[in-house]
Amino acid sequence: MKNQVSFQTALHHLMALSGGFMGGYALFSRADVFGSSQTANMIMLVSAILGRSPSDVLLRVGALLCYVFGVALSEWLLHRTRLHNLHILSILLDIAALIVLGMTTEAIHPVLALYPFFFVTAFQWCSFGSINGYSSSTIFSTNNLRQTVAAFTNYCCTKNRKQLEKSLFFGGTLLFYHCGAALSWFAYHYFGAVGAWIGILPLLLNLGLAGHEWITSRAVDDWDLRNLKNKVLSKSLSND
Repeated sequence: MKNQVSFQTALHHLMALSGGFMGGYALFSRADVFGSSQTANMIMLVSAILGRSPSDVLLRVGALLCYVFGVALSEWLLHRTRLHNLHILSILLDIAALIVLGMTTEAIHPVLALYPFFFVTAFQWCSFGSINGYSSSTIFSTNNLRQTVAAFTNYCCTKNRKQLEKSLFFGGTLLFYHCGAALSWFAYHYFGAVGAWIGILPLLLNLGLAGHEWITSRAVDDWDLRNLKNKVLSKSLSND
């Protein structure tokens, strides 16, 4: 159990590295537009409506719909299909988005160029949003910062080891996220738009870990199923 928790924590932190890369790359390469949330976009949507700019309204609504679709699709897949773990699919979508963005000219409007990011980061947030009882985002850092500071302050006041563990978990997520952001800075400043493809490298590692997670979970499910069948068979024989 402890090994499983450590494995899930490692995967979560590495996904935060990828989330930081995508967030940083969007800011550095697309005129300071953050492609991992909708707060700024929705404020600018209000500004476009009040300023009576139909083209900007359509552009911002499109970005909002991409984000909404990412959230809705993740929930639909969990409830309407046999997929109970979206990790692999989320990573593949991230890779596809980075490939597309690396091929997208910087002359395109930054918000339009980031449509793939709006979609896949929302999907990633829903796929990797909760771990070990903690609600922690891998695509932005404000809540992770709050949780780190609050948990560490609680530990200082109460000496509760669980609060220290919580602070280290969220602090680790913050650290990996901003390491990803630093990597994106180097990727963009040395390689330009195609620097987005550098972000595929950590995602390939994450894909391997997620694949291992899926294989392990299938093995456990098969073992549980065999145990259940044996118990039913034993009970049937004893009744005979």
